[in-house]
Amino acid sequence: MCMSSKSTTIWYWITTGLIAAFMLMSGIGHLAQDQMQVDMMQQLGYPQHILITLGIAKVLGALVLIVPRIRVLKEWAYAGFTFDLLGAAIAIALSPMGFLGALLPLAFFIPLVPSYLLWKRKTGQNITL
Repeated sequence: MCMSSKSTTIWYWITTGLIAAFMLMSGIGHLAQDQMQVDMMQQLGYPQHILITLGIAKVLGALVLIVPRIRVLKEWAYAGFTFDLLGAAIAIALSPMGFLGALLPLAFFIPLVPSYLLWKRKTGQNITL
């Protein structure tokens, strides 16, 4: 099945908008030291100050995803979000929260993959693994 340029663009912005919005909200929550996120980090055994680093990275990454024509930074943002979401899922799954708790980060990993692949298609880049 071959997508038209218009449908590629539409689906790209839908998936990218979801990821950017989630990461922006999450990053702002980290930077604001939201009590729920502070408690989550403590439960996972991470120091509270990691929220600042993650918050800055998530806000900047979300902005990079929605700004056109910055390929290298976009690759870094996609890679960073992949590590963040998969790392969060593993950390949560291995914690007392268990596998069910890991479903939230995995749910946001789902639109990340098509966002990346559609961005590559939209910009005419080869997909290399």
